[in-house]
Amino acid sequence: MAISLVPGQKANTIGVGAGASIAATMPAGVTAGNRIVVGVSCNDAGTVTGVTDDKSNTYVRELQFDDTVQIGRWLECWSAKNIGGSTAPTVTAAFSGTPTGRTIVITEYTGDDNTAGHEGTASAAGNSTNPSTGNLSPTPTVNGELIFVFGLNSLGDLTAGSGYTLLFTEAGEGTASEYQVQATAGPIAGVFVGGATTWACIAVSFKPASTGGGTSTLDSDYLIYQVVQP
Repeated sequence: MAISLVPGQKANTIGVGAGASIAATMPAGVTAGNRIVVGVSCNDAGTVTGVTDDKSNTYVRELQFDDTVQIGRWLECWSAKNIGGSTAPTVTAAFSGTPTGRTIVITEYTGDDNTAGHEGTASAAGNSTNPSTGNLSPTPTVNGELIFVFGLNSLGDLTAGSGYTLLFTEAGEGTASEYQVQATAGPIAGVFVGGATTWACIAVSFKPASTGGGTSTLDSDYLIYQVVQP
């Protein structure tokens, strides 16, 4: 089964000033068995202490990156797998202290392996054009993996890198996110297009649901006997 973004199911919130949390609400109800992927950032005055929603889904941290050299920001990816079907959830990221630079982006995907967490991760920071996380490690091993990328730069001019679809971009905090479904498994980096400035970005991959093995076509109410001739 191929992974895909559920049409229209993305939202983001940019914090104004300092605060102990930030939240975003899905535009519509979510489907049972899907995955919600979350990108969160804040400045070094605080850390991300947890992500929750109002529908009792369980979120786990998939990647944490603290860039103290270039931008001075935390960038994190969280996700909730095998979510329950519900009306539009509100997803909240909580912080220690009251940091500024707060951003949250939420997206819903279908067709992922809803029993597993991430496979590969990558993170990097620099001062140049066109941010890149470097290749994910471990390298994706399954065709059709979801590659989710979240980042920011000081100019606030990030757009999608080659092969990626932009989820959102904004100038206020300089953040952006994008994704792609990698057709053929292999080395891959999260990349944005942007001007020469300081930046930081992270990438996480998720496997698609397995299509191997199949299911039995026999009705379980029947028994099969082997008759042996004497």
